[in-house]
Amino acid sequence: MDDGITGTNDVKMAQILQIQLIDMFTKSGTNLHKWTSSSLELLNSFPSSNQERTFPIDAHVSKTLGMNWLHLDDYFIFKVDYKQEPNPTKRNVLSVIARLYDPLGLLGPVICKMKIFLQKLRLEKFIFDDPLPQPIAVEWNHLVSSLKAIELIKIPRWILVDSPQKLVLRCFSGSSQAAYGAVLYLQCVMPDDTSASKLVASKSPLVKPHPFHDWNFVVVFLQLS
Repeated sequence: MDDGITGTNDVKMAQILQIQLIDMFTKSGTNLHKWTSSSLELLNSFPSSNQERTFPIDAHVSKTLGMNWLHLDDYFIFKVDYKQEPNPTKRNVLSVIARLYDPLGLLGPVICKMKIFLQKLRLEKFIFDDPLPQPIAVEWNHLVSSLKAIELIKIPRWILVDSPQKLVLRCFSGSSQAAYGAVLYLQCVMPDDTSASKLVASKSPLVKPHPFHDWNFVVVFLQLS
């Protein structure tokens, strides 16, 4: 069974929901565990045996559906641990990209740039385990070293506001010769007509290599589609 995530407007409702869920799953012979919360009051009400286990160095970071959740501050964060290879190969490149788990597309621009690099290697038909040519290896190691900056990013998990008058989904899209993408924002409009917008998700697939080279036509076609 996989993890699940939900929320309520206050601690009291969360406690009621927890009791109902525990009761329902107990009847089917299942014990819910790995509990965690952004509310310290609610977290302290969980039995210690049923709380999520974390290492001391990451005591306030939980895994939530595969993502790192700084639960007491209620932010999604990203951890990277990639070392520069003296002689990187196409396999190394693929391995690093595959380990950047980002189901919501919060790191879309970063991962898209790395996928474009991998696509270039495929078009050049480099052998999977052969060392990359020096200029390309230097470019790759520069990309890897820049990944450390990802750890500075904090994305609020809570994308709503209290008592909004109106909720509006805003979608923006664009394309280029290398990739095209779309990003979705939630705009919360308040009674005084002020608003706040939060990132919901994004997608940025690559453009497949085309047999002809009229890129102006390709970009216009992607924008229309």
